[in-house]
Amino acid sequence: MKNLKKLYHSIRLVALNKGQVKLLTMKLMLLIFLTANPINALFAQKNEISAEKSDFFFHKKAKQVYKLGIGIENFQSGNCLGAFYSSYLSIGNGKNFFNVGPVIQKRSMLMQGAKIGYSRVLTGGGLNKTDTEEEAIDGEGDVKETKVGCIQLNFFCYAQYVNQLPLSYAAEIIEERIHASSDIDVKKDWGKAKFSIAELCTGFELHIKITQNISWKNYIGAAAVYNLNNVQGLCRNSLTPALVIGTGICIKHF
Repeated sequence: MKNLKKLYHSIRLVALNKGQVKLLTMKLMLLIFLTANPINALFAQKNEISAEKSDFFFHKKAKQVYKLGIGIENFQSGNCLGAFYSSYLSIGNGKNFFNVGPVIQKRSMLMQGAKIGYSRVLTGGGLNKTDTEEEAIDGEGDVKETKVGCIQLNFFCYAQYVNQLPLSYAAEIIEERIHASSDIDVKKDWGKAKFSIAELCTGFELHIKITQNISWKNYIGAAAVYNLNNVQGLCRNSLTPALVIGTGICIKHF
């Protein structure tokens, strides 16, 4: 009988121990679960912050789309050579444009010079956004054209060189009259004199858009004109300031 009681107490003790183990196991699992949730939430918050920082520092920018364009223009400066015609090829991304082309003197119709220029859109827009426009990007990340107003203001500058060209008719007449009325005896056929001139100019362009791609431009600027072979008796210095005015048609891209 005593042995049966001892066996009963032993079985009960083992059952109690198993129940305690199960209870302890459940408590541990609950503790792990309650601890893991805040940790997971903390890591998730850190990942969100990291993603925001990554987007801030490595924001995907729209690709710069450079396209070719062409233009023709007629301009005149106070370089004594009269009016010029120019056709040029341009490359630009909608806000910055570079152009280069030959120049032809109106009087002689000789193409003995070149002109290289740069212009930047100040207001009015282009292929890329300006300060007042929203960026339009297609599915491939390219910048699409945005519809803007019909007036566009640009800053421009250019460098020009012409080689061995005659004076304009007006400048030739002025030189002859000045020397005819002066005491300086300079026998010169000003119609046959040739000059090589370098010119730097900067100013502003006003574009009036005919279509979204074609515009009529008018510009005015201030130039520094340097005569590389100043002829004796010419009534001007080798380096002189000049006013430049011009007009033309340009096709932004094709």
